[in-house]
Amino acid sequence: MARRLATARFVEGHMAEAAAGFRASLSSEPTQWAARYGLAMTHLEHAEADGVVRECRVAQRRAEIVLHTR
Repeated sequence: MARRLATARFVEGHMAEAAAGFRASLSSEPTQWAARYGLAMTHLEHAEADGVVRECRVAQRRAEIVLHTR
């Protein structure tokens, strides 16, 4: 639910609210790739390259963990 609301805020251009929603979603379910992607995109909208790279690296590590546990 938090991710959907965050996505709506993103589309509406409310980046701070979107980022907060994506973080809330990730706090309850850290493996949720769509929320991680959304958070990265909010960083991109604010030209925060470090935030984009950080979120992408976290997503990559999580994907590698999932692949190794199968």
